[in-house]
Amino acid sequence: MKRITIKLIGIVVPLMMMTACLFEEENIFDKSAALRMNEEIKADIALLTGAENGWLVDYYAEKNYAMGGYAMHWKFLPDGTVDIACEVAVNGVPARQPDNSFWDVKAEQAPVLSFDTYNRVLQHFCEPSQSDIDGLAGDYEFIIRRNVDMGDALVITGKRNGNKLIMRPVKAGEDPMDYLAKVKDFASSVITARNFDFYVNGQPIGTTLFTNGVKGGLSVRAIDVQTTLPSGTEGQEAVQDTTVYFAFTPDGFRFNEPVRLGGSWVQHFVWNSEARKYVCTDEGVNMEWVCTDAPPQFNYQAFIGDFTLSYGGGGLATDETVFQELDVSIEADVQGESYRIRGLLLPEFEEEYAIYARYDPIFGLILDAQQIGQVDDKEVWLAVAIWNGTATYVRNLDYASLKSTDFVEVEGADPHGSGYRFKLTDNVNGTYPSQPSYFAYGISFRTYPAATANGDRYDIGACSDKYRCYNMSLVKK
Repeated sequence: MKRITIKLIGIVVPLMMMTACLFEEENIFDKSAALRMNEEIKADIALLTGAENGWLVDYYAEKNYAMGGYAMHWKFLPDGTVDIACEVAVNGVPARQPDNSFWDVKAEQAPVLSFDTYNRVLQHFCEPSQSDIDGLAGDYEFIIRRNVDMGDALVITGKRNGNKLIMRPVKAGEDPMDYLAKVKDFASSVITARNFDFYVNGQPIGTTLFTNGVKGGLSVRAIDVQTTLPSGTEGQEAVQDTTVYFAFTPDGFRFNEPVRLGGSWVQHFVWNSEARKYVCTDEGVNMEWVCTDAPPQFNYQAFIGDFTLSYGGGGLATDETVFQELDVSIEADVQGESYRIRGLLLPEFEEEYAIYARYDPIFGLILDAQQIGQVDDKEVWLAVAIWNGTATYVRNLDYASLKSTDFVEVEGADPHGSGYRFKLTDNVNGTYPSQPSYFAYGISFRTYPAATANGDRYDIGACSDKYRCYNMSLVKK
């Protein structure tokens, strides 16, 4: 009996001590976990709606930030809705025009900012497509990180992909739409500055290349960096190849967080337009990227607007050539890279088929041969006319294109306004391979059976067939 009593005491006493410890731990907080979470959520809602001018956000989509950042403005309203605008047009919403939807802060392991209903701006970066199940792999639910010291800025992290975003409150007196406009204008102004020599402390150490990939109708904002630095072994060097992702600012660009490049931690760069170089503005860093590309000869915006197209048949324009006129419009497609042209097709075919042109800073607007659709078992093409005494209609993209030429600036405040004129003439890629004397000089709409070289005329063009769409000259209205 004594042994049993001793054993019972040996069991009960420790249990009593553990119970006492548990009560002691529970008393550390004077509020329950649920109550503390509710208070955090109320504080977050007050913080988000308390920014009277809203928040500026460099929104990064794709895993590991691999889409680059696009400037947005988020304005949280007390009625539970949010206005979201982007620097560029997305999903049918024009640049800087807000789209409204609902939002909330929800209780999970930490407070979560959730955009509950469909917002056309935000969802452009989030929704999947038939060809890509992840789409642009953006986020619409974000963990709020209140424990990160960022001053007035707020850090949020995407629940799905983990990209960290920085929300910066718009300062009193600042216009967020003006900020987005400046970002867009700056991005357009440097679209042709892609290749750079990389200098640290005045010494060349490598190169940088702003890539020109496109996804979801937007440019992927990525920079390929190659640097050569001492490896640590005497007489040897180490080559570093890396890709970093960035967002444009009104006067340069920045990384979402500091990155190690050329032996330094860097994040912020500004553009020196006279010297055509980016200069790092981070404290203690002496780094420059000097552009090696030729300055642009043509302005992207110059080709956007309503034009009068003059065109004439025959092979070469002569005094006897009769010219006809046609109203066409040229719209921005991918900013700084491409256009959509309307008016070359009969009105009933404008929505069924679309015609696009490329922008090149050296050669201007380039109209390529292109497949624009399908009818029955045949491909529908905008073919390029090659002159060889008679016309040959080709669709080989290696040489079938027309470029703008005869750049003319009109007098006045806007050199690219009314009266701006250009022609579409022979391609820049080389001449027709089998006959070097052949040249491109017009377009025609044709249907081609798959994998065949010869096509038949397809009457969907707005140009009068009698005069064909050759020798094209355009003047802005």
